[in-house]
Amino acid sequence: MTSIEMTELAAANKRIAELEAELAIHRRASELLGKVVPQKTV
Repeated sequence: MTSIEMTELAAANKRIAELEAELAIHRRASELLGKVVPQKTV
């Protein structure tokens, strides 16, 4: 693996970690909102 590829891989892994953290925040917010806001019935 070249140094450029290693740099790109490190950047990609960092971005994946950031997106996973963001997703966890959104999931938690969704859980909290689900407890506060009643779901609509169709």
